[in-house]
Amino acid sequence: MKDRLFFLTCIVLLFLMPLAAMAQAKPKRDVTKDRSQPSVRVVPHPFSPSAPENKTKQPQGPTAGSRKWVAQTRKYINKKKHIQRGTYIYANGSYMATIAVGNECETKYVDISTDAGRWWISDVESFWYTVRKVNNTMLAIDITGNPSHEARHGTFNVNIGELCCPISVEQQGAPYQASANFYSVQLSHNVMYAGNPCLCGDVRFGISGVAGTPVRVYAFLTNQYGTYVVQGTKNVFVVSENITPPTDDEAIFNIYLFFPNYLLKPYADNKKMAVRFAVFSDATGQFVSITNPIPFSVKKERKKAVTKE
Repeated sequence: MKDRLFFLTCIVLLFLMPLAAMAQAKPKRDVTKDRSQPSVRVVPHPFSPSAPENKTKQPQGPTAGSRKWVAQTRKYINKKKHIQRGTYIYANGSYMATIAVGNECETKYVDISTDAGRWWISDVESFWYTVRKVNNTMLAIDITGNPSHEARHGTFNVNIGELCCPISVEQQGAPYQASANFYSVQLSHNVMYAGNPCLCGDVRFGISGVAGTPVRVYAFLTNQYGTYVVQGTKNVFVVSENITPPTDDEAIFNIYLFFPNYLLKPYADNKKMAVRFAVFSDATGQFVSITNPIPFSVKKERKKAVTKE
C-alpha cells in the first residue's frame, strides 16, 4: 500500500514540475514609494497654434523656376509702387498750366491726368479763388470778381508723391470807365513863353474813372473845318505834362498849353485856322474827350506869324 502511494506521489510531482518552471515569480513590493516625494513645480510654456515649429531646414540652391518667380514678383511689386506713387501728373495736358480769366466771377475746370492712384491739391493761399476736386480727373477753380483795376495772380499745386504740377490763375482788373468833360477853353494870342510868341490855351476840364493813372491834354492844329493838319506823317500838336487823378471820382484840373507861333508860319496864307483840345488816358489807351474846333486867324507880320481871333 505504501509503495503504491509513493508511486502516485512521484507521478504527480513529475507532472507539476514543468508547470512550476513556467510560472513567474511575483514581483516584490517597492517600499520606496511609501517615502514622501519632493514637490516639483511645473511651469507651463505659452503655446501659439500659428507659430511654426522651429525646424532646421537644409539650405537649397535656387532653381530656374524659383528665380523666374522672384523676378516676376519684383516686377509686379515695382509696377504696383509706380501705380500708387505715380510717374507723371499733367494739368490740361501739360506739366504746368495757366488759367486766364476776366474780372467777373467765373468757374474754370482743369483736366488732371496721372498714372498715380490718387492726387491732391496744396498751397492754395489766395483769398479770391477756391479750388476743389470734382473727380479723379478734374478740378474746379471758383473765382470771385475783381473790383480793383489792378490785375491779380495766384498759384497752387496738384501733387502726387514728390511730384507736383503748378497751376497759375491770372485775373484781369476791372476796366476803367473813363469820362472827361471840358468846362472852359479860352485862347490868348501872342503870349510870350520860353522866349517865343505863342497861342495859349487856358483849359479847365474834369476827368473820372482813371484813378492813379496818367492823363494828358493835347492841342491839335486843324483847318477851319476841323481837319487835322499833318506835317509829313504826323499831326501838328502840343501836349501837356502827365496829370494823375487821385481817385475814380471826378477830379478837375486847370492847365495851360502853349502853341508856338513859328509852328503856324507855314499856314499864315490860309488866314483861318482852328485848334482842338483832347484828353488822353493811359488807362484806356485812347482819347476820352475832344473839343470842337476853336477858330482863330493867323497872318504874317514882318516875316513872323501872329494870331488873333
